[in-house]
Amino acid sequence: MVQKLAPPDCDAALDLGARLRHRRKACGLTMQTVADRAGLTAGFISQVERNLAAPSLTSLTSIAEALGAHITDFLDPPRNDDLISREALR
Repeated sequence: MVQKLAPPDCDAALDLGARLRHRRKACGLTMQTVADRAGLTAGFISQVERNLAAPSLTSLTSIAEALGAHITDFLDPPRNDDLISREALR
């Protein structure tokens, strides 16, 4: 069964691996090409895309550059769901 990749802004593609895979395929690159450009192995790229390995920030930066992107394109901004103001404490 072939799984269709959703664009990165969809809920189905919120994980890092799916975002990287989507970008790589959109650029028409193979895992080996990305690995060569990033100085990593194709096996590691595969593991990252399948969420079996978590890249270091250095590795993620190298992968992002190999994909012609910035590392922040693949990271979620921190959430501040627990904001408390002084006014709320009174």
